[in-house]
Amino acid sequence: MQTQVIAFATLTGLALAGAGCAATPHANLPSRPAPATLALPGATYYPESVTVAADGALYVGSLGGAGVVRIAAASTTAETFVAGTGKNIAGVYADDDAQLIYVCENQLTASPAVAPRLVAYRIADGAQAAAYAFPAPGVCNDMVLDGAHNLYVTDSAGAVYVLRPGAAALAVWSADPQLAPAMAGGFGADGIVWDGDATLYVNLFSDSKLVSIAIRADGTAGAVTPIGVTPALQNPDGMRALDRRTLVLAEGAGRITQLTVTGTTATGSVVADGLDSPTSLAVTQGAYFVTEGQLGHFLGLVAGPPSLPFVTRRVTAK
Repeated sequence: MQTQVIAFATLTGLALAGAGCAATPHANLPSRPAPATLALPGATYYPESVTVAADGALYVGSLGGAGVVRIAAASTTAETFVAGTGKNIAGVYADDDAQLIYVCENQLTASPAVAPRLVAYRIADGAQAAAYAFPAPGVCNDMVLDGAHNLYVTDSAGAVYVLRPGAAALAVWSADPQLAPAMAGGFGADGIVWDGDATLYVNLFSDSKLVSIAIRADGTAGAVTPIGVTPALQNPDGMRALDRRTLVLAEGAGRITQLTVTGTTATGSVVADGLDSPTSLAVTQGAYFVTEGQLGHFLGLVAGPPSLPFVTRRVTAK
């Protein structure tokens, strides 16, 4: 997988790379009347992130440039929510209070590098409501809201930005060196969750690490603290918080893993294995819906075409 990271950086023409996703957990939603897999459209969709809204609809973004689709709660059909424009969509995130879907929009093959955008679309009609450019080139990766409605956004170059309520622009929240990848061309800050209190958890894809960041009383970033995980993570990506001490995440090695965090350590247990490059998951009643990104094909590192159709797979929750 480290080889894939280097190849991705070469492909994009950037000195950094990243992919990630986030979603609002809705563990109390009714179980979806869905089969084991939900098909996604086209031969180049490469799903990267999935989120679930309060009405049970799933939203899935396309790293392959095909926009965002919505799968209604009582449906198995993916319908266009945001039309494809060739932009590489990483994180998607449902803000139920504001009735918006936030999207991480990147142009990974642009040369010279183009700064990504965080774009908000109205759930009601898919119309663009707002857009926020990154202050510098990077990779818009993953998002999470806290209880004060601050939106935190990871940049795989090694930063976390914040969009505060009513703000017109993103601001740097933390650029701690621990959020940057150790290897040139690697993926830094990726999946991000809020613990419901005063801590954010962030994983680093290339370095297979997990860290916590304290949210100070004044809203600024506190210390970045490494979390020792047993067994060791392998390319962690999209991540969700089930409660203050329990996280669930997709590992690029093919697993969905649940973590129990105690202080500066965490213990993992495998929920599902043998998946094809899982990149993200949405939490619903009794099940996780997991995007299988098939990233080896996207990066040109696996011979032949991807397996079609691309899917979001239903995995029974623990």
